[in-house]
Amino acid sequence: MEYQIKKNAPLIERRKGWGKWQKLLAEMDVGDAVPLEDNENLAAYRGLRRAAKDMGFRVTMRTLEDGTILVWKLDAEAEASE
Repeated sequence: MEYQIKKNAPLIERRKGWGKWQKLLAEMDVGDAVPLEDNENLAAYRGLRRAAKDMGFRVTMRTLEDGTILVWKLDAEAEASE
C-alpha cells in the first residue's frame, strides 16, 4: 500500500466532549464522594480519575467492606499532602 504525504497539513483541534464522568465531577464539590457499584469499580475509577486530571482535579478512592468503592473529589494541591 502506498501512502500520500500531505505537506504542511493543518493540525485539526482535538474534540473533547463532556462525558458522564466530566458531568459528574462538575456537579461535585471538593470533598464530595460518590459510590461506585461492584460491576463498575476499577474501570469506572480509572475513567473518573482521567476526567478529573483533565479538569485540573484529583480523586482518591477507598474500598468499603462490602466491595463498594467511594471516590472523593480533591483539589489539585491535595497531592502534596498525601
